[in-house]
Order: sequence, then C-alpha cells, then structure tokens
Amino acid sequence: MGSIALLAIGLRIPLDLATLQPQAALAQRLWYRRMALRSVIANLGAGAIGIGLAAGGAPLAGLVAYQVGQSALLFLATVLGTGTLVQPRLHRDCLRRLAREAGMASVVRLVAATNTYVDQILVAGMLGNARLAYFNLAKRVETSFVTVSASFSAILFQPLFAARQGVEREPVLRKGLAGLALLCGLPAVFLAVNGAQLVPLVFGDRWQPAAPAVALLAVSGLVRALGGVHGALLSVTGRNNILAAAS
Repeated sequence: MGSIALLAIGLRIPLDLATLQPQAALAQRLWYRRMALRSVIANLGAGAIGIGLAAGGAPLAGLVAYQVGQSALLFLATVLGTGTLVQPRLHRDCLRRLAREAGMASVVRLVAATNTYVDQILVAGMLGNARLAYFNLAKRVETSFVTVSASFSAILFQPLFAARQGVEREPVLRKGLAGLALLCGLPAVFLAVNGAQLVPLVFGDRWQPAAPAVALLAVSGLVRALGGVHGALLSVTGRNNILAAAS
C-alpha cells in the first residue's frame, strides 16, 4: 500500500512541471488576482477531497488525494480560461543560450533543498525521537518563511525585475525587502521573544523544550526570506553563477 501511495504522489511531479509555464505567463501579465484565486481553489478543493476520504475511514488515501489533488487543481485553475497553456516546442538556440544559466540555477535549487531537508536526515540518528520532533517543529517555522519568500519571488519579484533595467530595479528591491521584512519579520520577532510562552500555549506543555529551536529557526527563516529578494534579482539578470557560489 505504501509503494502505491508513493507512486500516486509521484504524479505531482509532471503536474507541477506542467504548471510552471502557464504560471510564468500569468506572472508576466501581472495577473496576481488569478494567481491568488487558483491557490485558494486548489487548497480548498484538495482539502475537501482529502478530509472526505479520511473521514470515510481511508486516511492514507485522503492524504494522497490531498497532495495529488492540490497539484491537479492548481494546474487546472492556472490554465482554464487564461489562454496561457501552449504546446511545448524545442528551441535549440534558446536552449544553448540558457544552458549555463539553467545549470547554475539547478545548483542553487539543489543547495536550497539540501539546506531545507537534509539536516533533518543527518541529525535524526543523533537526537533521538523526542528531540528530533522538537527540531522538526522548529524546522516547519523556518520553512514557512522560506516558502513565503519563494512564492513571492516566483510570482512577483522575478517578473518585476525582468521587466526593468538598471536603476529601475532598485525600487523593486527596496519594496521587496520592506514587504518581506513586514510579512515575515513581525512573526519572527514575536516568536523569538515569546517562543517560551507561545509554543506550550499552542502545542501543549510537553513541547516546551522546542521553544529555543523555534526561536532560532524563526530568525533563520527571516534571514533566508530576505535573501530570496536578492536571489530573485540575480536569477533573472544572468548572474546565477554568483547566486550559486553564494549558496
């Protein structure tokens, strides 16, 4: 059953890849209302399907349906009625020009994924189950900030940077940093200052030992989120090599 569930969840890969091109077209047109609505539709629809199956006595099937349904509904909500989906074509000249940048961008994404997930694998054998659970809770806080930054980079910062030249990009950079500092900075500061009271209040007293890790990784998430604005600028201006080296 577990292998079948993994195979089913693997359907997310082609669905998410197919969504990239029409999503980029929406971002290029600055259709942010549609991009926001598609996320709401995908999450609500997939959540309803998953919860329905789980409530009917099939929790594993519900989880799989939620994961796959989220990607499927996101794809449909992105392409239906927008005219953004086009037939794939191989442009060898473009491929040659983009090969180096694509390679460096792949290095950046590999490092980012490693930074997000591999530490949990490495420390699992050293911490023990209880302390690993505390670390994973804190890691979810950090990942939430990084996810917000990545979403803003893909649908807002990169299109705006790409549409401007030279000094015209500076206001976007400043506003991006200010926006993420407000959006992620306030929760990070709140967690860092009040983590010792907030963690047991939300999760129960037995999670109290996780508070210091939550505070530290909240700050880490904020720093990584702010760095995502500069990363978005470098990624669309032919400087993925610098971004890869810094990563």
